[in-house]
Amino acid sequence: PDGNASGAPRTSRLGLTMGNAERLRRHTVPCGRLPQDVMPRQDLLSIEAPRLRTFGYVSTPALPFLDRDLSDLLRASRRVNRHYGVTGKLIALEDADGVHRFAQVVEGAAESLAVVVARIRADPRHTNLIVVQDAPTAHRRFVGWEMSFERVAPSRFTRASGALFAGRTA
Repeated sequence: PDGNASGAPRTSRLGLTMGNAERLRRHTVPCGRLPQDVMPRQDLLSIEAPRLRTFGYVSTPALPFLDRDLSDLLRASRRVNRHYGVTGKLIALEDADGVHRFAQVVEGAAESLAVVVARIRADPRHTNLIVVQDAPTAHRRFVGWEMSFERVAPSRFTRASGALFAGRTA
């Protein structure tokens, strides 16, 4: 009975002869659920997404901040933010003499953001830190950016930082 009326073997949709398909079925371990003691039951609806927060501030560099200092700051910020899953944007008010003000927004899971914010507050490279926002947020604005960066002229800083804190593009 492995053949049809013409004597040719019957084949399955996968092109297996019925005899080969039966042998394959006998040697295949059935897929199924793992025993409860191996994989604990967890209601997927009860899994909560991490609470997101956003933190924004303006500050003044403690010492003159030149291009090399800014590159070092951005490199270190991106490394730390990547480690903690934090994203954000830094705006630097800059003229021919260097950087004069910073405006920054960082966002992430509340627990991770708290660590990054503590580092920002303790950083001796800036002073006069003024918190502009520190609140829960429903979603990230800087997805994929460990630290976006924009240099702005003094004439644009107020508008650019205001837009940053309001969630708009300048």
